[in-house]
Amino acid sequence: MGKRKSLSIFIIFTLFLCFNFVSCGSSGNSTPAAPLKVFTTSATGNGNLGSWTDANGKTGIAAADAICQAAATSAGLQGTYKAWISDSTTDAYCHIQGYDGHTISDNCGQTTLPVTAGPWVRTDGFPFGETINKIINNGVIYAPAAYDEKGNLVKTYNYDSYFTGTNYDGTKNAQTCSDWTSSSGSDNAFHGDTAGTTDWWSGGDSSTCDNAARLLCFQTGTGGSLPSITTPASAKKVFVTSVTGNGNLTTWADYSGSATGVAAGDTICQARATAAGLANAANFKAWLSDGSHNATDRITTDGPWYRLDGVKVADNKAALLATNSTSTPTPLFTGITYTETGAYVTADSYRVWTGTKPDGTEATSDCLDWSNHLNSNTGFVGDAHIAKYWWTSFTPLTCDQSAALYCFED
Repeated sequence: MGKRKSLSIFIIFTLFLCFNFVSCGSSGNSTPAAPLKVFTTSATGNGNLGSWTDANGKTGIAAADAICQAAATSAGLQGTYKAWISDSTTDAYCHIQGYDGHTISDNCGQTTLPVTAGPWVRTDGFPFGETINKIINNGVIYAPAAYDEKGNLVKTYNYDSYFTGTNYDGTKNAQTCSDWTSSSGSDNAFHGDTAGTTDWWSGGDSSTCDNAARLLCFQTGTGGSLPSITTPASAKKVFVTSVTGNGNLTTWADYSGSATGVAAGDTICQARATAAGLANAANFKAWLSDGSHNATDRITTDGPWYRLDGVKVADNKAALLATNSTSTPTPLFTGITYTETGAYVTADSYRVWTGTKPDGTEATSDCLDWSNHLNSNTGFVGDAHIAKYWWTSFTPLTCDQSAALYCFED
């Protein structure tokens, strides 16, 4: 009897553990949770979201959510979807987590700021970004949200956007088409870009509310781990420098030797690669043009190039170039937002000296062949946060200001 009583006690204790602390049974057959999905709608409309076909009689943010859910349902996607969108009472950061309010002033109406939503993959299966706090605070976005609910790449990287009314930190922007009820040409909306990573993915430009745009839709909740990102053995490295300087490259702390012009930039890239312990540090070159050199000609190998976090930037040199900036360019796979120190650039703009047009040739504005640091001269810069042609040709900057460099392994 004593043995039977002991066995009974053991069984009862085991069942207690199963129900309260551990998973019992065929645990080897359990399916790990999948990451959540994010997509850009295939549908477009004006800033009065209630006028969209799938608004289902709703207005404002509620209409945006109805549109996202209708798109997800039609594509056979499971789960609940909300739009990444803000209005005068609610930040997008809060909204996609099911809360009202603002992140800074009231923690989305919670005791502490919620941070667990995510991570997300695009509908092509490639990782988009980590949990919401890492996206906002650390800039951990792997690739643009450039796929729609059906898994199709959206039509163009030249300029394709979605309504957000939201700054890159997840807070509301003042430009919200009167809380998404206006289609007026005299009212404005803040946009995210389908080619955007840190910063541009949420907001960076605006247009009038009579123009058509998409919506960005997030599956809600907490998902499983992201799939692994693999890098081929043939990959060459590319990074954006963590250090910045003016248009006279010989004044930078990492400059060495007697080189001038684009070659001065090469010494900086090689110093940064060496400091980071990268192999083939002496083979890194700056993506720069001057009066005697085109950036595209200075790179003699043909890739592929990957960021130091393992994400592809371009399969080959042709993928770096756009032959006409006003047509649909060949896009980068993602923005060059990862530095040699292993960090994502998180400033709301990260300018990079290039002196280079979208086709890889000299832009005629290059701080006098990278020898000038006065505000009376300019040099063309790219924007590291974007995967379309703006990555190399965004705007001229006066040479007294600071910008980074792109460094390619050649």
